[in-house]
Amino acid sequence: IAPFKKGGNFSSMKEIRDYLALNIAVRGPALYEIPLESHATSPDVVLKEGYASQLDYIRTMVALLKGARFDATIVFAANNSGDTDLVRKYDIELHPNLAKFSTPLAKVSHGGKEYFIGFENEYTPVGATAFCGSDYFDPLSESFGKVVASDEIYEDMSESRISMDVRDNGAVDYKSCFTVHGHEAGVWIKKHNSLVPEELNRYYQGLLSSVSHAAESQSELFFTPEGYPFRQEFSCFIPNYAVVDDDVMTVTIPHVKLPLPNLPDGKRELPILLKECSFAEQIYSIAFPEGYKRFEYLPKDMEIRNPLEGNQILYSYKVRKSVENGVLKVVVKSTTFAHKDIVLPSDCAPLLRHYCKEISSQSTRSISVSR
Repeated sequence: IAPFKKGGNFSSMKEIRDYLALNIAVRGPALYEIPLESHATSPDVVLKEGYASQLDYIRTMVALLKGARFDATIVFAANNSGDTDLVRKYDIELHPNLAKFSTPLAKVSHGGKEYFIGFENEYTPVGATAFCGSDYFDPLSESFGKVVASDEIYEDMSESRISMDVRDNGAVDYKSCFTVHGHEAGVWIKKHNSLVPEELNRYYQGLLSSVSHAAESQSELFFTPEGYPFRQEFSCFIPNYAVVDDDVMTVTIPHVKLPLPNLPDGKRELPILLKECSFAEQIYSIAFPEGYKRFEYLPKDMEIRNPLEGNQILYSYKVRKSVENGVLKVVVKSTTFAHKDIVLPSDCAPLLRHYCKEISSQSTRSISVSR
C-alpha cells in the first residue's frame, strides 16, 4: 500500500498514527474471538470504509509505516505489566501461553530506538504506549520482549504541585498545578477538549469542592489543549481555612492520595491485592504569614514498605520545614512509587488498615505554628 494523505505523502510516524486515530474506528471482535483469517481485511478497504478490527487497524498502520520506509512489524502484547515476575516467567518460559498475547501493536525501529504504537489517540506522543512494561510476542522471530517507552520522559507518572499562602486571618490563597506524563497525557487532553463549556464548568466546580466547600475561584481553569505533558492549573481563595487560636495557627492539608485499598473492619480470609500503579507525587508548599516565629507541630515522616519484601518502598510521606526571609515554610511530599501487582496474605489486613488510618488522619495532615 502506498503512503498517502490529502496534499501529499506521510513523512512521520506521528502523521500516520494520527491519521488512523482520527479516521479509522476500531470495531468488531478481539483477536482470538474469530478465526485469524477473518481479520484479514485489505488495508485499502480499511482506509476506504473507515472501520477495522484491532488486528486490521495495526496491519494497516504497519503497511503505511513500511510504505513510508520505516522498519515496522506486528507484535502481540499481553496486558501483564502488573504481573509478578513469577507469573510472567510461567507464561513465557515454563508453559508458554500465547492466548495472553492478544493485543496487536506496531513495533518500529527508528533512530536507534524502539517505538510501540497501538490505539493511542492523536494527542499522545508517539514514544508513549499504554502497554509500557508489558511483554510481547514477535511471531516473525518467535521470540518474546518487553514493551517500553521510547524515552524516559514518556513513562507514566503524575505530579501535583500545590502552594498555600496563608493570610493573617486564616484565609488561604491556593494554587494547583497537575501534570501527567506518559500515554495518559493524551487521554487527559482529549477528555478536556471534548467537554462543552457547561461540562467544563461543572468539572471545575468539582475540583474546587474537593479542596474546600468554601473555595472561591480566582482564575479560569487552564489546561494544555495539545502538546506534552498534560498540565492543568487553577487558583482559588479559601476564607477561614486555617484555624487561628490566640497565637497559634493550624493548617490542615486538604487530602492525601491513599496508595492502599480501603479494607472494611473484621477478619479477612481472602488475599489482598495491591494493584499495579505508576509513580505519582503530591507536593504541598505552605507559607505562613509574617509574625509567626515557631513551629509548634509537624507531622512525622512515614514510609510504607512491602510486608513481604522489606526493601521495596510503596509509599513515603516527608515533611520539611524552613525559614526564608523571616517566613515559616513547610513542604509536604507524598509519593506513591510505581510497582507491579502485589498479592499479600490476609493477615496483612490489620497492618494496611493501620496505615490507611494513619495517612488520612488529621494529625498526619495538620501543621501548627505560633507567634
